[in-house]
Amino acid sequence: MKKFKLLLLVSLFPIIGFAQEKRPHECKADEMMKQHFKLHPESKAEYENFEKYTQDFVKKWDQTKIH
Repeated sequence: MKKFKLLLLVSLFPIIGFAQEKRPHECKADEMMKQHFKLHPESKAEYENFEKYTQDFVKKWDQTKIH
Protein backbone atom coordinates (compact mmCIF):
# COMPACT_ATOMS: atom_id res chain seq x y z
CA MET A 1 0.00 0.00 0.00
CA LYS A 2 2.89 2.36 0.76
CA LYS A 3 4.35 1.72 -2.68
CA PHE A 4 1.02 2.52 -4.31
CA LYS A 5 0.73 5.83 -2.45
CA LEU A 6 4.31 6.71 -3.31
CA LEU A 7 3.76 5.81 -6.96
CA LEU A 8 0.59 7.90 -7.05
CA LEU A 9 2.33 10.86 -5.46
CA VAL A 10 5.31 10.66 -7.81
CA SER A 11 3.03 10.37 -10.85
CA LEU A 12 1.22 13.58 -9.85
CA PHE A 13 4.36 15.73 -9.75
CA PRO A 14 4.59 16.21 -13.53
CA ILE A 15 0.89 17.14 -13.70
CA ILE A 16 1.30 19.71 -10.95
CA GLY A 17 4.39 21.11 -12.65
CA PHE A 18 2.66 21.54 -16.01
CA ALA A 19 -0.32 23.20 -14.42
CA GLN A 20 1.86 25.89 -12.92
CA GLU A 21 3.78 26.58 -16.12
CA LYS A 22 0.73 27.71 -18.06
CA ARG A 23 0.11 31.41 -18.05
CA PRO A 24 -3.39 32.65 -17.37
CA HIS A 25 -5.40 33.94 -20.30
CA GLU A 26 -4.64 37.61 -20.74
CA CYS A 27 -7.28 40.03 -21.94
CA LYS A 28 -6.46 41.53 -25.32
CA ALA A 29 -9.35 44.01 -25.44
CA ASP A 30 -7.16 47.13 -25.47
CA GLU A 31 -4.97 45.82 -28.25
CA MET A 32 -7.96 44.76 -30.33
CA MET A 33 -9.67 48.13 -29.82
CA LYS A 34 -6.54 49.99 -30.93
CA GLN A 35 -6.31 47.81 -34.02
CA HIS A 36 -10.02 48.30 -34.79
CA PHE A 37 -9.79 52.07 -34.32
CA LYS A 38 -6.77 52.22 -36.61
CA LEU A 39 -8.77 50.49 -39.35
CA HIS A 40 -12.02 52.36 -38.60
CA PRO A 41 -11.39 55.93 -37.37
CA GLU A 42 -15.13 56.66 -37.47
CA SER A 43 -15.64 54.01 -34.79
CA LYS A 44 -13.10 55.75 -32.58
CA ALA A 45 -14.96 59.06 -32.90
CA GLU A 46 -18.26 57.34 -32.09
CA TYR A 47 -16.68 55.61 -29.09
CA GLU A 48 -15.24 58.88 -27.76
CA ASN A 49 -18.57 60.68 -28.21
CA PHE A 50 -20.36 57.91 -26.32
CA GLU A 51 -17.78 58.05 -23.51
CA LYS A 52 -18.28 61.82 -23.18
CA TYR A 53 -22.07 61.38 -23.17
CA THR A 54 -21.82 58.72 -20.47
CA GLN A 55 -19.54 60.83 -18.28
CA ASP A 56 -21.85 63.85 -18.62
CA PHE A 57 -24.86 61.68 -17.79
CA VAL A 58 -23.19 60.32 -14.66
CA LYS A 59 -22.23 63.83 -13.51
CA LYS A 60 -25.82 65.02 -13.96
CA TRP A 61 -27.14 61.91 -12.20
CA ASP A 62 -24.82 62.46 -9.24
CA GLN A 63 -25.89 66.09 -8.96
CA THR A 64 -29.58 65.19 -8.87
CA LYS A 65 -29.00 62.57 -6.16
CA ILE A 66 -27.19 65.05 -3.90
CA HIS A 67 -29.99 67.63 -3.88
